[in-house]
Amino acid sequence: MSGKLLALDFSTSITGWATFDIKTKKLLDYGHLVASNKGLSKLFYPQKPLERIRRLVILINELINNLEDLQVIAIEEVCHHKARLTGKVLSGAHFLLLDKMSTESLYKVDYIDVSGSFGWRPVLSIRLTAKDKADNKLIKAQNKKRKAKKEKLLPVIGWKHLSCRYVNRNYGLKLNCDINKKDGDIADSICIGECWLKLNT
Repeated sequence: MSGKLLALDFSTSITGWATFDIKTKKLLDYGHLVASNKGLSKLFYPQKPLERIRRLVILINELINNLEDLQVIAIEEVCHHKARLTGKVLSGAHFLLLDKMSTESLYKVDYIDVSGSFGWRPVLSIRLTAKDKADNKLIKAQNKKRKAKKEKLLPVIGWKHLSCRYVNRNYGLKLNCDINKKDGDIADSICIGECWLKLNT
């Protein structure tokens, strides 16, 4: 298969995206999308998240429409959320996005799980190492002391850190989610795209 793949780490706050050449598997471009919050402070649930999603869907469709030879869109599947409303809003956002996509489009839409046999983290072997776990134990102990002193807490190594580490190592990038939150979402989208390529080409 030739053409382009668009991978989306779809979120209601920051959506990371990455494009690949399907044939060569080369990473072509990447970035993030954030919907404007202008005027949203006066709204409440469910109007507030609905309007934010509508704005975000417009941005995503602009991205899609500006991509030449787009063949596949790989979107991270909605996973279980501890916050019920977060999961509800994100699930609704997926259908709003599908509804606004061109019905005459020739591209395919695939969903990529985070975990499980075909989840992008297991497929790419993204997991905490023994050293990460040991470091996190020390960091959490230090943070208890820092919290008592009202000092800034140290970042615990999490999934976004692991995604940044993976793409930095494999694509020569310099993403850092501690400095820029969006970097973690961009890294996730690159990982989603690579997983799709591994599973489908």
